[in-house]
Amino acid sequence: MIIYILYGVLAVISFIQLLMLIIRGGKEQNIYQILMYTMCAVCNVAYLALSASKSADMAIICNNITYLGGVFLPLCVLMRVTDLCEIKLHRGIIGLLLTGSVAVFGVVFSTGYSDLYYKNVSIKKVFGVTQMVKEYGPAHNSYKILLVIYVLVLIAVVIKALRGKNHFSED
Repeated sequence: MIIYILYGVLAVISFIQLLMLIIRGGKEQNIYQILMYTMCAVCNVAYLALSASKSADMAIICNNITYLGGVFLPLCVLMRVTDLCEIKLHRGIIGLLLTGSVAVFGVVFSTGYSDLYYKNVSIKKVFGVTQMVKEYGPAHNSYKILLVIYVLVLIAVVIKALRGKNHFSED
């Protein structure tokens, strides 16, 4: 029961923060920051719904929604960091990262239709909370590889900013 309350509180806090960001920011709000807050709020609701799921199909849908943040949030963070460091990434790099994110998201969404990401999914209740029992498929590591690539690009951006004596934004 406590986990439902925790997920619910986190979801409410996320939406309040998003609302405050939008109200406070006005017309000059950074789109990547708004997207980050929005994805966090949506993912928190999805985690709440996942924990209350009564079927494996519903758990899969909720899990897929949580991957919306898992896959696209790193891109938004990267773009926000480049804005703060006043560094422009080459469009090709952004395109490759976006393509990789869309590809991984597509593979995740194939759950239930193919064995690429998860071979088998079932649910179990642990202290009244639904947990997914997953057997990983051959493409499951694609998500981890994507995250490593984002971390490496983020590190490169920060190093470039430090070496280039860029003035960091005070946002």
